[in-house]
Amino acid sequence: MESNTTLVQSFPAHEAVPEGRGPFPPVVVFHDAFGLTVRMRGIVNRLAREGFYAIAPNFYALPSSFASVAPEFMRTMTVGGFEREDENAARERERTLTDARAEAIFRQAFRYVSGRSVARPQRCGALGFSMGGRLAFLAACAAPESVGSLVAFHPTGLGGGEALHPGQSDPLERAGSLDAPALFVYGRLDSSIRESERSRVRETLTELKKDFQIEEIREAGRDFLFADDPNFRIRASRLAWEKTLALLKRASARAHAL
Repeated sequence: MESNTTLVQSFPAHEAVPEGRGPFPPVVVFHDAFGLTVRMRGIVNRLAREGFYAIAPNFYALPSSFASVAPEFMRTMTVGGFEREDENAARERERTLTDARAEAIFRQAFRYVSGRSVARPQRCGALGFSMGGRLAFLAACAAPESVGSLVAFHPTGLGGGEALHPGQSDPLERAGSLDAPALFVYGRLDSSIRESERSRVRETLTELKKDFQIEEIREAGRDFLFADDPNFRIRASRLAWEKTLALLKRASARAHAL
């Protein structure tokens, strides 16, 4: 596996390429409110070990061509990621990320992937966490021509829950455009996402006759997937990861067969 920091049309990103002969099915990872952290880079690398070409753009970065000449207060907006103890700073940075800016970056990421010879010429998987779960859903609805499968771990701001900020919206309102099988993963013990949010996702996508699955893991809280988190649960983590890979592989195999 080859793993490195790269540029997606001047925006920094983390990219990992499997060993062996490609091309490989592509997945774009959407980071959580803490940014492009070691955790998120680890997810990219983990996908590559499973045979996916994976890349995670940094939604908190300024273009490299602009960062060096930007005013000082804007340079502080370019961060790789926040430590877990810096949650307040991470949440403050999340508030400044508009959907328009996020869309500009993930569309650049999709264009970048489409030009990579190591990536199969097919729609990407979109895998997101928390804030990134909402953005992955937004990407699947805003760019259905680029997203062939969707996995969202405890997406915040989806289904009328967490208050959104200026320039942000609930992409569930655009769910009619969703054209990809979707998996939503929640920890039943995660009190930050209400049952009403999950129910609204379920009811909306059922009414629209979308191909989706909601996995609520009874013994899990938030961030249970990550071994360095206090909420880590090995069985829950294994189950959720297996279901994630199953969906990504099923969608990719179907696209590859066409």
